[in-house]
Amino acid sequence: MTHLNQSQQTAVTHGDGHALVLAGAGTGKTTTLLARAQELLRRGVRPDELILVTFTRRATREIRERLTHDLGDPSSQIRVGTFHRICLDLMRLEPDAFDMRAFTVIDEDDREQLMRLARGAVLPNDQSDKSNLLPKASQLVQWYSYARNANIPISVYLQTQKLFEDAQLALVLSVYTEYDQRKANARYLDYDDILWRCAAILTQRKDIRDRIVSRFRHVLVDEIQDTSKLQWLLLHALRQKAQLFCVGDDAQSIYAFRGADFATVHHFDQLVKGGTVYRLIDNYRSTQEILDISNWLLAQSPLPYNKKLAAVRGMGPTPLLVECDDDLGQGQWVAGDIQRRQSTGVSWQSMTVLVRTAYAARAIEAALIEKTIPYVFMGGTSLLKAAHVRDLLALLRVVINQRDEVAWMRYLTLFKGIGDRTAERWIQQIAACSDLSQVTTFLYRAKPEPQGPAMPVMHVLSGEQTPVAVVQAALDAMTPLLAGKYQFEQWEQRVRDLELLVRVAARFRSLDAFVEEFVLDPLHASQFNPPDDAVVISTVHAAKGTECDVVYLARADIGQYPHSMAKDEAEVEEERRVLYVALTRAKDELIIVRSPELIGTWGVHYTFLDTLPAGLTNRVAAGNRRREAWRDLLMSGGVIPDIEE
Repeated sequence: MTHLNQSQQTAVTHGDGHALVLAGAGTGKTTTLLARAQELLRRGVRPDELILVTFTRRATREIRERLTHDLGDPSSQIRVGTFHRICLDLMRLEPDAFDMRAFTVIDEDDREQLMRLARGAVLPNDQSDKSNLLPKASQLVQWYSYARNANIPISVYLQTQKLFEDAQLALVLSVYTEYDQRKANARYLDYDDILWRCAAILTQRKDIRDRIVSRFRHVLVDEIQDTSKLQWLLLHALRQKAQLFCVGDDAQSIYAFRGADFATVHHFDQLVKGGTVYRLIDNYRSTQEILDISNWLLAQSPLPYNKKLAAVRGMGPTPLLVECDDDLGQGQWVAGDIQRRQSTGVSWQSMTVLVRTAYAARAIEAALIEKTIPYVFMGGTSLLKAAHVRDLLALLRVVINQRDEVAWMRYLTLFKGIGDRTAERWIQQIAACSDLSQVTTFLYRAKPEPQGPAMPVMHVLSGEQTPVAVVQAALDAMTPLLAGKYQFEQWEQRVRDLELLVRVAARFRSLDAFVEEFVLDPLHASQFNPPDDAVVISTVHAAKGTECDVVYLARADIGQYPHSMAKDEAEVEEERRVLYVALTRAKDELIIVRSPELIGTWGVHYTFLDTLPAGLTNRVAAGNRRREAWRDLLMSGGVIPDIEE
């Protein structure tokens, strides 16, 4: 068996009954989980009597590989997989009982397309005057999925959110009715249906539950803090016959937006009467200085985490707290520091930039592209893939090249009444025009209205032709159209993306260079074919479960930790856990980058880091803040530090 420390050994050799292992960040929770499986086999439990539930496909692959390495052939008989995979396996044991004959599982893309069809059936194209009453299919899917995972009716969820008036709510609910009917007619199961159907039958049919659950003696669960109420119902059904051994970290519960229920781990001993709780606090990942900040953060919480991690590796460099003028200044500083480290032999891939949201990464991406630093983006949608950014760039691209058919297709179909067929026909006629003046004349004749596609092109052509002026003109002309398109999809956040493009365009001498840099740059295409060595930019949620030598926590500004959308105490506490996850990704060095005066229009006016004790970090000023520090030193008779290269 793998070498275990005393705390791990105590948990692994747990006797009868249900157990929870609260394993702090970097304390070897996966090692403990796998060692428990080996311990059970040593005690005589057959491999096919074990279920091992993971949270992600990536974790499934890792655990399966480690089981094969440690156990050999017997490991293949252990059921290992995500909740979705395990539920499918269980239902296929008795397909008739679960009505699983001739069913097809549809993925996320299929689900959104099916929701689009349901939406269109409820609101046909000739009712465009009512189209604003319905959110986009992607938003409808998101609400539907949350309600399912929280195990509440979609109607109740939407009513509690108070998003719609009665008539509008009725229309939205009719889309969901149509969606469910289409699924039933085609015998589709979406991802949430898999969990719901399995939980419903196992909960309501004792005869079926007894036959299926009796096959298993032990259920091992990874990342228990991320389970939703629906997933907990499944575990509750399984534990009627099998013993639970759960591993997780209450300080890393950050998926409430997906329906994860924090109470399932923080109150485990109450939910599972007689359950035993073990704790792991020896951290094998980070240095003590990094853990000191993480421990401090949890200690500020009103919740009783009772967690103080200790670094097995010992001491290391003191984390940096870098204060910049604004978000662009942060991007420039981070990119410059990454470039400096790489020039001394540090690999790109040993450096990670963490951000709270995809939007917060915009200035970082711009700076990395400008300095030709290879990077890959994890989590959310990167700047150049965001739909609203591509919409605006489509207008810029047709201004540069009127024969850009792909850009014309995207641009034209943004307008009401112009579908794919009409756009294709118009593009053929645009190709016959000698210049953009003729194009605008044709477009105005084809759709002679102020909101038609001719007006934005004319507006861009009529003004100053510097890159920043053209991008600003394009944004001004397109804002009403895009605001209508994305009104249910965080328009305020999207418009900030577009405003950032204007600011970045000011750095370029020609519009061609701007578009080539931000649309056609092969470094961005590396997301689909990532290089062997590249910096990782990641949202904190996407980085969960990962680690890196050097971690930059960028945009640690007001409105990020806690996020401005956090409305109540529970959501603010989840935001604290998001920051905790970010801090504990760092192995050797942690660099926190922020702009204290960057407040904007956020609903909150503080960050968790505002009260960070001075002794936990070394503070560094950059940009104008650095120059002001030099002036203060000079006036006080001090020594001006060397210029930072």
